[in-house]
Amino acid sequence: MKFDKLIEHHRRQVARRAWTNLREFTDTLHGQGDLKNVPHEVSPAFEVTCLCHQALINDGPALLFENPAGHSMPVVGNLFGSQRRILAALELDDADGLRDMGQRLAFLSHPQLPGQGDSLLEAMPDFAPLMYVNPVEKATAPWQECVTEGKDIDLSALPVSTCWPGDAGPLITWGMVITR
Repeated sequence: MKFDKLIEHHRRQVARRAWTNLREFTDTLHGQGDLKNVPHEVSPAFEVTCLCHQALINDGPALLFENPAGHSMPVVGNLFGSQRRILAALELDDADGLRDMGQRLAFLSHPQLPGQGDSLLEAMPDFAPLMYVNPVEKATAPWQECVTEGKDIDLSALPVSTCWPGDAGPLITWGMVITR
């Protein structure tokens, strides 16, 4: 019975996925007042980090820097800078759900098959999330609309921050990979 309840729980979780892209998530945060636009020019050298740090320590919103100095693309900071935004992004109700997810991910990163004395049936619920891990191959994706290759690649075009005095230079501290 425990196994059946776990399977049903996972089916509900998979069915309720609301975020189809980062824009939907940021638009929702903006509508809830948990993402604020910063329309004026802000330097990626120290200023972006300083403003993000102030927002973070004051439990403030995520920040969308619309005009990073010297760059044409916006920057979002502190997107996951609060527990409420992490829970919203993962579509979890509370910190217990976050802890549960952490435990499941820890188990799945180093799964242990049952020993000789353990029952395979008792261990099945721990492996249930693997039933929903199915890669989907796609011929095209939205990120492929703008591709830069070879000599045209210029990483300095990215508004990467220099975070703290003494840093060697701009560095990507928390790169984001969006997998759907």
